[in-house]
Amino acid sequence: SSPLKQVVYSEHVLEGHTNIVNVVAVCKGTRDIVTGSYDNTARIWRKKKGGKWYECVQVLDGHTNSINAVAVCPHTDDVMTGSFDGTVRVWE
Repeated sequence: SSPLKQVVYSEHVLEGHTNIVNVVAVCKGTRDIVTGSYDNTARIWRKKKGGKWYECVQVLDGHTNSINAVAVCPHTDDVMTGSFDGTVRVWE
């Protein structure tokens, strides 16, 4: 047994993207999760009221190629996405 072996437990799987998810960020203020995917969309996930599970609350659609970068402004929680389509989008 390797001392580096690590067991990871998943409490909840966020389902909704139709292709590989390759970037993830967390909003510092809201604790929302932002995911970016090869399906050309980013999704915002929020904890359900009174629960611990997340649900998709918004799909950020507009890129014409896969999203390869996601960032969240720590002061405003604005989301920025970078895509292989050569654009960066700012989502308020």
